[in-house]
Amino acid sequence: MDNSVLKSRPFISSLSKGIASRLYLFLGEEESEKERAVNELRAIYFGRDEGEFRIFHADSGELMDAASFLLSSSMFSKKKMALIKGLGSASKNAENAEESTSGTSKKKGEAQLIGEIVNSDGFIAIFSTSAKICPPLIKKNISSFTQVIFYPPFENDVIAYISGELKKKGKILTSDSARFVASLVGRSYEKADDAIEKITYGSKGPSPDTGELRLLLCETRETSVFEYIDALFSGNKNSFALLKHVLDGGSHELQVLALVNRKLREIERSLPDEDADYFSRVAYQTERALKSYKPQSFLSNPLVAMTAAFLRMPSEF
Repeated sequence: MDNSVLKSRPFISSLSKGIASRLYLFLGEEESEKERAVNELRAIYFGRDEGEFRIFHADSGELMDAASFLLSSSMFSKKKMALIKGLGSASKNAENAEESTSGTSKKKGEAQLIGEIVNSDGFIAIFSTSAKICPPLIKKNISSFTQVIFYPPFENDVIAYISGELKKKGKILTSDSARFVASLVGRSYEKADDAIEKITYGSKGPSPDTGELRLLLCETRETSVFEYIDALFSGNKNSFALLKHVLDGGSHELQVLALVNRKLREIERSLPDEDADYFSRVAYQTERALKSYKPQSFLSNPLVAMTAAFLRMPSEF
């Protein structure tokens, strides 16, 4: 078998032509896309049959249980499939552990179990690891496996996925609307699927605009943004952690800046003239940031500097 590593998207697409292997090694950290591939394999392999599917965790000592499940005969079904997670990394530490005196017998036992799985048939076995290269335990038998790498998607991949899946469900998004949805879900197919479901069942017409999408998708995200803003204006030192949580969750910097600016304007209108002038200058700076926005890494993000500046403000503000 070819030892080349396949990319996840072409691999999943190719499954519609049939299953060409019974042993798979899934590499990488994109778990939601791995789940999609496993579900596709299950649907094709079992068809209308009631096959047996189980998940095992090798890093919790369940490799022997997985081998026992796959290698034993079943009274209930002729088809079996197992997903074996946490096989281990392919780091130098793992190789050292394999060579150490204390780990030798265990590693040999695990390698023997994998060898028995490789040399048997009548099932599909999927080994999964967050590592990007083959784990040491499988190296000896790697030629028997179909290797697939699962990378986090690029933004354009997510946009295309959202547009394509919604089109199948009778919903058409403009390019701007699709980009807006992608900005909310980040580089996650799992979050994209959640958004697609909300749009499919929650939007009124076949072509929801950005305003309707915002109402459907932003409620939870804006809650976390408002938590950050409340902490920011109360001088809470957890503001930095909340900001990172907001940005990691996919909230756009422009959305955060706009809400901070709105809060500043509200405060400005309620303060005496001498204090309002100070807040007016701060609000002006956030408006400039809105107009000159450019994507930033977290540490160089102007929102971080703004948070630090707010925490240095006099407590009476």
